[in-house]
Amino acid sequence: MSQERKKNIYRDDENIRSNIRLFVPDYLNEGSVIRLTQEQSHYLINVMRVRPGNIIFLFNGKDGEWSAKLNCREKKQVIVKPISCQRKQFYEIELHLFFAPIKRTNIDFLVKKATELGVTELTPVFTEHTQTKRVNVDRLYSNAIEAAEQCRRLSVPVINEPISLQELLSTWSGTNRLLVADETGEGKYIVDVLELHQKTKKPPCSLLIGPEGGFAFHELENFKKYDFIHKVSLGPRIMRSETAAIAGLSVIQAFVGDWSVK
Repeated sequence: MSQERKKNIYRDDENIRSNIRLFVPDYLNEGSVIRLTQEQSHYLINVMRVRPGNIIFLFNGKDGEWSAKLNCREKKQVIVKPISCQRKQFYEIELHLFFAPIKRTNIDFLVKKATELGVTELTPVFTEHTQTKRVNVDRLYSNAIEAAEQCRRLSVPVINEPISLQELLSTWSGTNRLLVADETGEGKYIVDVLELHQKTKKPPCSLLIGPEGGFAFHELENFKKYDFIHKVSLGPRIMRSETAAIAGLSVIQAFVGDWSVK
């Protein structure tokens, strides 16, 4: 049976719950049995009101997206069985976002939007003017999972432990370029930098967004020592950190990311 025919069957089936997608760490294949977490089970039973026989969708970042039938409930856990692969896993263009931590509500929003925009890795970076000194990586990862489930993404970005700005610069490796959002106006317009990047077919680039108070003067001067750093301007207006991240990522995706893949 063709892949398209399978999709049509599920679309017409009254048991299909196409709006339910869950991320699971388990391998997905026709012979596997998946025991969902208590939180996921609670969501299915008490929020979404699913029942045995309903079909939901699962992904794990490796095996694509699978339709799965809710088989039974054991105490507070739901058991589902994968049926067939509906979308195959595909290569995602590498896009790493480095950002200075901001307040809780804003950082949660940033991570969710970065996930929707296709970021493959996020790393909090402490700078001199960073006001938030604690980062709950587990909570950020949960936010990334929720966003990936909702936007039909087949993977969840990696969330790294925080590092200092100096550690980021001293341990940089590979040929990737680091675009640093510079609010002082010294950087070239990000569009001009990416157009050149596109013409020369350079490796993937990463983006660094500074803190709400901006980078310190000595930090901006220090950037000049590194060949892999390109300071870029996001326009004539001063943006909030989360806005700058969304704007920068959107332009990158449009010029050299998966928005420009034909």
